[in-house]
Amino acid sequence: MRIAILIALFFVFVSDSANADDPAARPAASATDIEYFEKKIRPLLANRCFSCHSSKAKSVKGGLKLDSDGALFAGGDSGPAVVAGDPEMSLLIQSIRYDKDADFQMPPKGRLPADGIPAEIPDYWKLMNDIVLLAFRTDSTRIATLKYCNDGSILTHAHAGAKDQHHQMAHTQPRELVPVNQFFTSQLAYLCQRMEEVKEGDRTLLDNTAVMHCSSMIHGNHDSKQLPVVLLGGAGGKLRGGRVLDYLDAPNRRMCSLFLSLMEWGGLELDRFGDSTERLTGI
Repeated sequence: MRIAILIALFFVFVSDSANADDPAARPAASATDIEYFEKKIRPLLANRCFSCHSSKAKSVKGGLKLDSDGALFAGGDSGPAVVAGDPEMSLLIQSIRYDKDADFQMPPKGRLPADGIPAEIPDYWKLMNDIVLLAFRTDSTRIATLKYCNDGSILTHAHAGAKDQHHQMAHTQPRELVPVNQFFTSQLAYLCQRMEEVKEGDRTLLDNTAVMHCSSMIHGNHDSKQLPVVLLGGAGGKLRGGRVLDYLDAPNRRMCSLFLSLMEWGGLELDRFGDSTERLTGI
């Protein structure tokens, strides 16, 4: 499995001392090793393991923490998670590989993604965007939904410089949240750019599509009274962009009114949807 191999390689790089349990005896990691760890290893540990095995976990399972090198070598109730210089004998590697003779198999809900399924978040979302693009190009579907982020996400977006779980960051609103939000909007930009490259007669795939980008809250303090919504594309000539529309005091300020308009653009005309019986005017 690719993930286990990546982690194993890292431990070979930084743990080739027989006295790796002694911090003073461990060889210093090179800048290349540190960069490799931060880009390849930490995100996997953060997104798959830290919720149960870190200093910020509500309940540390098995006494094992994985959010520092000292904790890795100290291990938990079953002993050291890493054997210096011998990845094959390291409990962490054995459990991640789901070795049949291992005392533990982690993550407990199922093994990490096999080859072909990106383990890193940026690669994963690029693939998901490409799948949607392919589905539209081949007319396999004309409606698609992508949820870039779970509202209660415990993921740590280390690839964007974050060192805390996204959910917690959404509440505290630190400066480090900005590049995380930029990462999500960059995914939308990538999808729209790819759609713009696909020609459909005198128009492009983006011209013939209505893309709705939204959030279930305006910020992380559970305020859903004002929802930010971005509409992109041309909807086959029905949507005019380059505008900012404020519906804060509008009488028909309902998301379902917007949905009625979107459905009508797609050829589905309904008298009612949810709590609305009229289209959203002005769009």
